[in-house]
Amino acid sequence: MQEVLILGLEQVKTLDLYAPLPTEPRLQQMAQSILQHPQQRIRLSTWAQRFACSERTLARHIQNIDCAF
Repeated sequence: MQEVLILGLEQVKTLDLYAPLPTEPRLQQMAQSILQHPQQRIRLSTWAQRFACSERTLARHIQNIDCAF
């Protein structure tokens, strides 16, 4: 059974998914970091400190990302 499962997984095709990155430089930096290190869990407050802005400002920028799927 295990061999059948492994064989099946080896034959599965991967999909290339595309999501546009934000145009705002700080959000681009956030997105790149998250894509490169998805295991890291960085709080919004930490990002806000890094970018020298408030959490509320950063959250507002994130909410204003125009991304239609």
